[in-house]
Amino acid sequence: MAPVGSSIEKLLLRLKLDGVTVENTKEKKLSSYATPRLRINNDGAIHVYVYVSEVTDAHQEQLRKLGATIELANEDLKLIQAWLPFDKVEEAAAIPFVKAVRSPKYGAPRK
Repeated sequence: MAPVGSSIEKLLLRLKLDGVTVENTKEKKLSSYATPRLRINNDGAIHVYVYVSEVTDAHQEQLRKLGATIELANEDLKLIQAWLPFDKVEEAAAIPFVKAVRSPKYGAPRK
């Protein structure tokens, strides 16, 4: 299995401990779990970078079948940026072409 970023692993553990399931995502207001380093929407999708061995249409389709909403794919960086359902992160990480699932690096305003 490909590595999953520690911030995503911590979020998944927190969701589990709080009793969040696919069935109760709407009532749990999952966006309240978001941090400056990790985004999750009320539908339970986590904003992720999926690092892959190569970016192909077939690979993107396989992620879509897991429920991913792909925002961009960059072959040079071997990167697919997507919103991935929280309950599919580990399944995505187990796909052979996936090399890592990490949270994006967001810019922050200077103080």
